[in-house]
Amino acid sequence: MATITHVFTINHVAEMLGEDLELLEAIVNNSDNLTYGSIISVVYGDDEAITVGGVV
Repeated sequence: MATITHVFTINHVAEMLGEDLELLEAIVNNSDNLTYGSIISVVYGDDEAITVGGVV
């Protein structure tokens, strides 16, 4: 199995792809998403978290 070597915030990915951030968030939060295992939530603070995705 491949190891994740880099992660990017969903905001950065939206910028790189030229896509709408809200659309990407909807895709990531869809329970039918087949890549859900590569999606990571990073918690920084009491009520703060950001979504990132891994890259092999």
